[in-house]
Amino acid sequence: NTLIADSRATLDELLTLINGEHIRLGLFQETIGPHARHVLDHYDELFEGLATGSVDYDARARDTRTEQDRSFAAHRVRKVQMNLEQLSGQAATTELRVRCSTSPDTDAVECTSSLGRELVFLQSHCIHHLAVIAGMARANGMELHADLGKAPATIAQERSVSYTHLTLPTSDLV
Repeated sequence: NTLIADSRATLDELLTLINGEHIRLGLFQETIGPHARHVLDHYDELFEGLATGSVDYDARARDTRTEQDRSFAAHRVRKVQMNLEQLSGQAATTELRVRCSTSPDTDAVECTSSLGRELVFLQSHCIHHLAVIAGMARANGMELHADLGKAPATIAQERSVSYTHLTLPTSDLV
């Protein structure tokens, strides 16, 4: 349940960006939409693969409406969140075969994984794309909260460390 709750919370951050009134349509279509589509396609592929026990991340639908239509993108996020909730009774140890390309020049790699491991991957993947979105949005003058796109371990580490101001000897100021 922690994996599901944490994934939902990360997707809430994506949903906040999608629904943000301060985001102009061009920025959505050029930045947020394509990254949202990519992330959501991966979640959808996991849900499809759970039925067969085999997940093929290369077989994603790649529905480009998500890149162009904010309301459609928001709908997809909410649908993924609902699908995550439906997994709450399923064991994280549920075994899966996962297939994914690691190079355009070789066949896709297939390996054994678990539902829990794939949920960890998908949340981390979403956080990574939130970091890319945040960088581009900040470069376009948007103000976003400081933790957007940071890994949970980084946020926890930053909270545990007390940062002090460095003081330089006066001789270094001359």
